[in-house]
Order: sequence, then C-alpha cells, then structure tokens
Amino acid sequence: MKNFSLSILFLCIGFSLFAQENQKLLTLENEPVYVKEFQRLFSKNANLISAEKQGSFEDNLNLFIDYKLKVLEAENQGLDTLPSFIKQYNAYKKHLSDSYLFDTKVNQQMLEEAYQRIKHERKVNYILVKSAKDASPEDTLKAYQKAKEFKIKLEDGGNFEELALAYSEDPSVKENKGNLGWINAFKTVYPFENAVYETPIGGISEPFRSQFGYHVVEVVEERKSDGKILTAHLLITPKSDAAEDQEEAKEKIDNIYQQIKEGAAFADMAKQYSDDKATAKRGGKMNAFGRGSLKSKTFEDEAFQLSAENPISKPFKTSSGWHIIQFIKHFPIGDFEKEKNSLREEIKRNHRSQIIKDSLIKKLSAQYTVKIHEPGLDYFKEKTGDDFLKNAKENLPEGNIFSIADQGYTFEYFYNKLRVLEQYRGQKITAEFLEVFFKEEKDNFLINYKREKLAEENEVYANELEDYKNGILVYEVINKNVLEKSQDSTKLKEFYTSHKSDFVSPEKYEVLLVSSADKKEVSKARRLLKRGKPVKDLNDISADLLINSGEFEKEDPQLPKNFKKKPGISAVIQQNGVYLVGQTIRVIPAQEKDFEAVKGKVLNRYQEKLEHDFMHNLRNKYKVERNEKALKALKN
Repeated sequence: MKNFSLSILFLCIGFSLFAQENQKLLTLENEPVYVKEFQRLFSKNANLISAEKQGSFEDNLNLFIDYKLKVLEAENQGLDTLPSFIKQYNAYKKHLSDSYLFDTKVNQQMLEEAYQRIKHERKVNYILVKSAKDASPEDTLKAYQKAKEFKIKLEDGGNFEELALAYSEDPSVKENKGNLGWINAFKTVYPFENAVYETPIGGISEPFRSQFGYHVVEVVEERKSDGKILTAHLLITPKSDAAEDQEEAKEKIDNIYQQIKEGAAFADMAKQYSDDKATAKRGGKMNAFGRGSLKSKTFEDEAFQLSAENPISKPFKTSSGWHIIQFIKHFPIGDFEKEKNSLREEIKRNHRSQIIKDSLIKKLSAQYTVKIHEPGLDYFKEKTGDDFLKNAKENLPEGNIFSIADQGYTFEYFYNKLRVLEQYRGQKITAEFLEVFFKEEKDNFLINYKREKLAEENEVYANELEDYKNGILVYEVINKNVLEKSQDSTKLKEFYTSHKSDFVSPEKYEVLLVSSADKKEVSKARRLLKRGKPVKDLNDISADLLINSGEFEKEDPQLPKNFKKKPGISAVIQQNGVYLVGQTIRVIPAQEKDFEAVKGKVLNRYQEKLEHDFMHNLRNKYKVERNEKALKALKN
C-alpha cells in the first residue's frame, strides 16, 4: 500500500524551475492552480528521494494532479467537516503556530540552561512544608518560618534524616527520610530544579516556594549523566517454563559464552544462535539506549557496567530469557545541536513554558490593545460568596467583557467557564481566583488572536498549514474510498481466488545443523551422519557440539553456504566463526498458500487495485486543463 503522506508525493527530478510564480499551471474544475504551488511542493520534497528513484517531469506532474484531485474529492465529500479532521487540524495548527509565536531568545535561554543541567545529575535531600497557593499571609509566613527553622537546625549540625522526619510534610518522608536520590533537568518542578542547581555541592538552600509549599534542599554530590550506550546482545529463550527447558537454555548460553571467551566472534555467535531474530541478522546489534529506556532494569544495569576494557557480560537472565551483552560504544550526552529538539519538547511540558508564555504576552500586549468593557471583572467579584452562580447569572451583562479590534470574549462565555469549574471541578470562586483566571483567559485570547492573524502575516506559515490540512484530507479520502472498502472480506477472498498464482510459498529445506569451534568434532559428526547414525549418537562426541534442526528458506544465514538443495550432507565449512555441517533431510516444494496464510499480502494488493480504480474515476470525474506554455517553461 502506498504511503499517502504529502512528504513523499513528489520524486526528485533534475529540471530547472524558473517559471513565474503567479503563472497558472493548471485549471481544476475551472479553478486555477498556480506554478508557485507546484514549485513549492517540489522544492520541499525533492531532497527526500534518492537519485535512482528519480522520475520524469510527467511522472511528477501526474503525482501533483492526483494529489490535487484527492484534495478536491475529499472537500466535495465533506471530509473537512468531520469532527476528527477538525480536532487533528486544530491541534497541529496550535503546534505549528507556537513555533512561530513564542520568543526565540527566551526559548533559546531555556534550551541552553536545560542542556547544561542534563549533563550532570545531583543527589538531593529535601523537605516540604505545605502551603497552598491561596493561603493567607499568616499561614504562608508560618510555613516559611518552619522551613527556615529546619535549615538553621541542619546547619547547626542536625541529622538530615531525623530532622526531615520531624519537619517534612511530604507524605513519602516516612519511607525515604527526605532522600530524593539522583535528579537532573525535568525530573521535578522548575523552582525545585532551580534550587538544586543553584545550590553549591554540599550546600543547603534557603527556603524556597513551589506550588506545593516551601522546600529546603541539601545537594549531596554531583556526577556526570550516563548518556547512552550501544551494545549487541545474544538471547537464548527457553522453550517453556519447564525445569528441563530452563536448564537446556542455561547450558546453551553457557556453552556459547565459553566459545566467546575462547575467541569466537560475538557477531558470528549472535547470527548463528540468537533467538532475537531482529538483531541476530545484525550480529546482535541493538539501537543505542539510556537508563530508563528499556523494560528491563536488569539489562540496563548489566549493559552500563560494560566498557571497552570489559566488553562482554557474563550470561544473565531477564523475563525474556538468557542474555550475553557485548559493549560497542558509549555515547555521552550529545552536543547542544543533537539534544535541543528533545529538550524543546520537554520544555513544553514543564513550568518553563509559562516563562516563555509571559514573554510572548508582553510582546503581544505592545502590538495589540485588549479593551476591557465595563463593568469588567468587577461584576463577577461583587457576586462572590454563597450562590455565586445564581447571583452572577441574574442581570448578566450582554456583550464582551474584553475584546481586540473586532474580536470579542463575552460575559456569557466567561460565566459558563466559571460554571463548569465550580459545578464539575469543585473550584471555589473567590475574588483571588477570579483575578488569576481572568488574566489567564485574557492572555490566551490575545495569543489566539495573534494565532489567527499569522496566516495573513506569514506566507511560510500559511503554506505549512495548508500542506498539513491537505495531507489529512488525502489520507481521509483514501481511507474512506480505499482502506475501508478493502475490509469487505467477501470481495477480498474473491480477489485472492482470481490471483492465487501470485501467492506462493518459497521452497524450503528441512536441515539438521551441527556446529562447533573444533573442526575435528564437526568432521566426526559428519562421518556419523554419513553412516546413518541417529542424532543422539552425536551427543557423545563433545559437550561443545551444538545441534539444531528446522525448516529453512534457501537464503537463511544459519545454513551452510554449501548446503545440499536435495537430501544429502554438506562438506564441513567454516562460517560465522564456527565449523558447520548441514544434513538436508527433505525438500519442501513451493506451493500455493491458503488465504489465511497470505491475508496481509492479499490485502495490500487489493488496496493497490482499489486505489488505481479510484484515481481512474477521479480523472474521469473532474476536468483538468493544462497550461502547456507554463509546463514547457518548467521542463526547460
């Protein structure tokens, strides 16, 4: 099935694009399509396709026309009015516009600060004295004084754990005694993180506030972050939970480990024996990972103990089976350019984002005037107390509570938001809360006003947004007219029946494999097999002899390169670092596969046919006229 993403619609071709941008390229149902759109989309995607897949000008033009036809058909089918489309489009619009709106300088400062902090972890002890955001001045002062008293006693030589048990109001203090452990950027709320990194090693912070209350932290020590590690591994999975199967797997992994210790290449051993087929073909090589990336902490701990000087782990067990790991390379925290994209995503989920937002509000407030309409917030403040919602509803002012130019935010809309907060979220509506909530709504209204103006003010943004919208519509129209129709099981089986010859299993071979690092042992096993001796007799040759049997396709890397493609026994060869002999027991001929065995492939082929028919119908349905003069200029 083709990928319908816009990003791969156009193949890279080597012709010059120099026609006038505003020149008409096509008309589609009498609506003009301009050269500049084709140029823009071509330029955007030309570097994504390798040179050997480059197509002709006509190929690319036809892809562009098909793309425009799909978008037009999607709009005519009303797919741009679906709630799912609107939700996805608006989410992307917010994501994209944020990258154009928010202050680059402040964002950069946050990125650089976070980068410096992820490079080092700090071991921290702490206490919390609770204090709500809306606590009275008297209660706030009491909380601060309690935290200050803790710090004084600690500096006078007090034991942190004992004092934490006496002073801290954090529920976890009974278990951790104030020991938070190792942290770095993004592991805690931002004010807490700031205090941790602004306090010297071995030092104690002043009491500081977060949304939870007052804290004091003690920074015990610092170490470099581990970064990531690149390894290879070899996995032996027991056939079952039965004791004999578990013991067999243990014996096999120990045998392989011994061969590696004696000089066998790890990659060869993994290719030949590992049950993790995804990594076996790469010599066991995994993707690089950091702490907390894998499901198994045991595996991570074993991996991070390895080094160039100690590159091979002893066999160890996880829930997946028995492993041996080979160290390949350690990757410390990357440079700023490598880390900044992941840091940017973390910042969006962190309190740092509020600082960036405040910077944007300051800039937008200088650009646009938010007018507050009487009686403004005072109307709601006067209604606080018992029966707030009932009192606020009576005589609720009409019109806007604030506005920018011709865009307004009504008293009624503000009231309804307060109603939801009180009735469904249990928020008590106080004058203090109204001040905070009113500012949040006003700030968000200002940002959204700017967001809606962006497409008028920034052509690059407008094009990106349009491309994404069209990409969703292309997917939706294909989903409705191809993917969903392909789920008709009756028609799918009919398609299979008429194309059975296209779905044939490859020829296979039932082969017995015998291997060892000792050529003499394998040669002796070959002689026994030639004499027709049973497999059990081979076990008497050596405990190091590995015997494996199964059905293999011709190109399977476990097979000897010289294996017999008919019943018989191969010569002894050296392959993947071991000596190997293969006995071909029988040949399993190619045969037509039944429907269930090839259902996935049948589905792909059927979808391709449906898409071909769908596009043929669109070409007949809509009128496309080409501007040959513009096309000629593009070709030259």
